[in-house]
Amino acid sequence: MVDSRVSVHSVTFLGAAPDELAGYWRDLGVSRLSLIDTQLNEPRLTEVIAADGYSVETVYHLFDSTAGLCQVIDAAAGVGARAVYMLTGGRGEVSWEEAADRFCAAVQPCVAAGREAGAALAIENASGLYADLHFAHTLSDTVELAERAGLGVCVDLFHCWTEAHLSAL
Repeated sequence: MVDSRVSVHSVTFLGAAPDELAGYWRDLGVSRLSLIDTQLNEPRLTEVIAADGYSVETVYHLFDSTAGLCQVIDAAAGVGARAVYMLTGGRGEVSWEEAADRFCAAVQPCVAAGREAGAALAIENASGLYADLHFAHTLSDTVELAERAGLGVCVDLFHCWTEAHLSAL
């Protein structure tokens, strides 16, 4: 039996159908889940969540647009998710600062929508290997970006446990 405070991310079982996921979750004895945003489009999965009384802690989203994030917020609220965390999308050929300004402006309309829906919004630090999907790689950069955007932080310890001054962050 998994500790009741542990949330199991569905990426662990990537590609599994909703009924397969439900079987894994039952076998593990979990009650808290983390989902990928596209899974919220699967009616069978939302049925399983409701029928079995799972708590959706987080929903992952790869940010691509204000409208897309607003749709994810609505879908996440529909399953009672506590938070939507995201990667920012790549920065292309612009500087980090320009990408940060662009990202902050794009998510700003979503901050209130998240608050109204009861779903906190956060960004996650990610390895530099994902530069095409994200531009906040160190925890320090992630905290700076989150503060600029008015968002929370979802810490991925795998990508930052070796960082200097980690305990201060």
